Amino acid sequence: MKHIRRVLALTAIALLLFCLHPLSVRAARPNTVIVPETYVPQTEYFLSDREQFPVRSLGLCGSSAIFSTIEAYQYKYRLNIGSRMISVQNPINNLGKKWLWDTCINDTDPKDVLAYEADLDHLYEDLDPFTSKCDPDAWDTKCAGQSGSSRCTGTGLYYNSYDVANPDPRTIKYVIESDRPVIARIRIDGRWGQYHGGVYHNQPTTQPNFVISVTIWGFGHDESDGDYWLVKNNWGPTWGNNGWMQLKIDTQTVLTAYALPPN
Repeated sequence: MKHIRRVLALTAIALLLFCLHPLSVRAARPNTVIVPETYVPQTEYFLSDREQFPVRSLGLCGSSAIFSTIEAYQYKYRLNIGSRMISVQNPINNLGKKWLWDTCINDTDPKDVLAYEADLDHLYEDLDPFTSKCDPDAWDTKCAGQSGSSRCTGTGLYYNSYDVANPDPRTIKYVIESDRPVIARIRIDGRWGQYHGGVYHNQPTTQPNFVISVTIWGFGHDESDGDYWLVKNNWGPTWGNNGWMQLKIDTQTVLTAYALPPN
């Protein structure tokens, strides 16, 4: 009996250390999105509940890859009210330290966030609020925030895979029509921050350009400007059209695209 109790105690300690260790990452299984040959996109399609999810602001210290990935979580589990927002601070603490200055400017690929989050639990915003601060005199040490909360306690929401989509428009439309926002890593031009409405014609090959992550919540057609993505940014509601953008569809802007598994 003593031997059994000792084994159980050691197992419990090992699990606790695994959960608390900042580098303990379990493998995620990426799946490639296969579009049926018979699929024909609609002219327009928008995820119906999109307006219920508030536009969040990453400020100077957040990560657009993390914010966009958490956006997809919010929609998948329909978490859109107050304390039921999923914490962005928790992954920033564990991933942001690796990105340093790039966290604030050219962000990482969302696949790194998906691999980190996969098969792990989450915390709600009220338990681990977004508190990251950028110190102008110490960008390389202050972006990660101060929270030390466990990665393995919280909401009870898990998944162990994610979908990789070819960044071509047809594949992205297929994913959206399967009731999933697309987490897109995109290259933007230097005029992006000045957008206030209408269909935006991005010029990703001009200089300067930057790489950020957004979520694509739908697609439509404008009589004058053609086809566009309905994009949700994470720069707060004062940017763009209350935090949203109509982005003209092209084959150069979207670099990589991902989604959570369908329900």
